[in-house]
Amino acid sequence: MEKERIIEKLSDTRLELMQIENELFEIYGVDPESPGAVLSDISHRVANLTEYIKTNY
Repeated sequence: MEKERIIEKLSDTRLELMQIENELFEIYGVDPESPGAVLSDISHRVANLTEYIKTNY
């Protein structure tokens, strides 16, 4: 139960990060060093963490 709740929260967080990421890309462009690109890296790490928890715990 706890695992599912954490996975759901991480998934919700990733969706929110992706929305902010898109807004940042609109404002600052898609340069690899732009704020949107940095947030995109973080978003991918959250996705990887979510998958890791799903498969290993």
